[in-house]
Amino acid sequence: MKHADVLALKRSDGDLAKAFTGKSKRETVQVLLEHIAATTDRSGVIEKLQARGKPVYGTDPCFPGMVVRIDPDGTRTPGRFENRRFVPAVDER
Repeated sequence: MKHADVLALKRSDGDLAKAFTGKSKRETVQVLLEHIAATTDRSGVIEKLQARGKPVYGTDPCFPGMVVRIDPDGTRTPGRFENRRFVPAVDER
């Protein structure tokens, strides 16, 4: 799925017919989303991402409004993206 496809889907509030005008794209996205929604078990995805040895990004309720970088060793660093680069938050304690 291309970045533009993800943006179109977000703008459509999940309405595939509204998000994609081309039938083949719409069907491709629908099949992908149905596959993802079929299970809540994400252990396989997590294992694949961790095996790459690179950080992954997510959210954490402890850091509202921020992105959290999760390094392969489990270190969690809150921050934000600026110009497509992760910038760690400054600890102001």
